[in-house]
Amino acid sequence: MSMISCDMRYGRSDAQKRALSAGLLRVISEATGESADNVFFVIREGRASTSWSTGNICLVSSKAMPTTKDLMLV
Repeated sequence: MSMISCDMRYGRSDAQKRALSAGLLRVISEATGESADNVFFVIREGRASTSWSTGNICLVSSKAMPTTKDLMLV
């Protein structure tokens, strides 16, 4: 059995979370050949994280959202 763990900020609707879940389950099933019924999906919601990444950029312990200038430094 595969497991997907997703951490996200509070504020997304149930419909958005269902769409995310369905999309990820479909992709995992297609990539592994495992039935989506055998994939366990967990969403943990919380306040903004202190570690985040976007694209190939990972910034650790950032207390503020990145600016365009921050992202261009990499």
